[in-house]
Amino acid sequence: PNHSLRARLLETLALARTGHLEQARQAADALRRDFPTNTIVQKYGLPLIDGAVKLLSGDADGAVAIMKTSLNYDLAYTAIVQPLYPAYIRGLAYQRAGQASAAAGEFQKVILRRGLVGRGVIGPLARLQLARAQASMGDVASAAGSYQAFLDLWHDADPDIPLYTAAK
Repeated sequence: PNHSLRARLLETLALARTGHLEQARQAADALRRDFPTNTIVQKYGLPLIDGAVKLLSGDADGAVAIMKTSLNYDLAYTAIVQPLYPAYIRGLAYQRAGQASAAAGEFQKVILRRGLVGRGVIGPLARLQLARAQASMGDVASAAGSYQAFLDLWHDADPDIPLYTAAK
């Protein structure tokens, strides 16, 4: 199909994030093949997609390794994927790999740059994930504050959203 680069990247990321891993791998391989010199694809999009696939495949350490390649591009404005999305996914990978302190650092990157994140969902979710990382580190007071910050942001959320219910 003749899709735009933007649509192809977003579709592939959506496949990866929703657990359609084989389809995501195939679409990522097509992007790799079709855009071998495109910096956004090679240094931002594909590490993000490949990291998400590894994460949902149960290979958190592999996700961390792949996601390190996009560190220099975390603040990039690609007009495709929200800035700092790689930092958010990297934080999830660190958390799943048992590296709570590194995870907290990634989530704090997102929280501290509200202007880049805007109204995107990773802003509030980074607060929730920071709370989880802080709890993993045994910092109960900070975790409670981060949970409360998340709940304050989502105070108008549907009360039956599983993520919201779990945070409460």
